[in-house]
Amino acid sequence: MSTLSTLSVKHTATFQGAPLVCFSDLPGPDAELTPAQIRALAATLLTIAEDCEVHARGIRRALDVRRDYPIGV
Repeated sequence: MSTLSTLSVKHTATFQGAPLVCFSDLPGPDAELTPAQIRALAATLLTIAEDCEVHARGIRRALDVRRDYPIGV
């Protein structure tokens, strides 16, 4: 079983200005997750998606923003 505690991401934008997130530590191939870990990962991904959209509307849109998101299990 994989241990998940945080997801590290970079909020940025495509060349066309669309919101984009780059992940540096998603669970890789053959990751073994319990149902509780999958739910926690899904909730964290939803938060990241919402923050990405907010970042895209913000003043600092052109700047890359790195952030760690804790995964609660």
